[in-house]
Amino acid sequence: MTDFADGFSKYLQIVSSQGSATSMPSRLQSFDAVINHEQDVSATGGRSQGARAAALAALHALSANKDVSWAKQLVLVRFPLFGEYDGVSRAPIILELPADVEVLFVSGDQDSMCDLDQLNQVRREVRAHSWLLEVPGACHSMEFDRANAVVAKAMRAESGRLASQWLAERHNARTTRRVYWNWGLMQIEDSGWTEEIGIKKRQGMIEST
Repeated sequence: MTDFADGFSKYLQIVSSQGSATSMPSRLQSFDAVINHEQDVSATGGRSQGARAAALAALHALSANKDVSWAKQLVLVRFPLFGEYDGVSRAPIILELPADVEVLFVSGDQDSMCDLDQLNQVRREVRAHSWLLEVPGACHSMEFDRANAVVAKAMRAESGRLASQWLAERHNARTTRRVYWNWGLMQIEDSGWTEEIGIKKRQGMIEST
């Protein structure tokens, strides 16, 4: 998550914490501790199980009728749509999010824990408004078949930078973006935000203050 956070922090401030690999309750406690400590939290998110914890923390806060702006802007990086060992679907967590929540998914198209076709089906069904930043060729760890640590680091940082830009400004109807590594030119390529057939759309731009 360090590379993602480095890219993100070029535009917006970010606070991160290390979660337990085995305990979801401890992850939720970490979210509560950070949010209670910070003066101004406008969004929340996480990577892998941290993304799952972020969505659960938002659901818990919203179900308690708390006035929590941070629970209405979620950045879910490599969200584990299915359990790695048990194969259990985590889609119900996303489907429970209310209509006033906005979600950015960041995922590679080779992620074994988040098939993008199935994720897009969830996005068609969810009440919340969602965006997808896709990284072609990337697996769950945001690495590539061609082992290159420098490329993986650059792509993680770029996805963080684009996530922070999404929080600052986004278009309601343009909900899909692909950022990928051009191995021939050895540089990052970017499709920009585009419209996607079948995904819920709203009108206009959103600018966060």
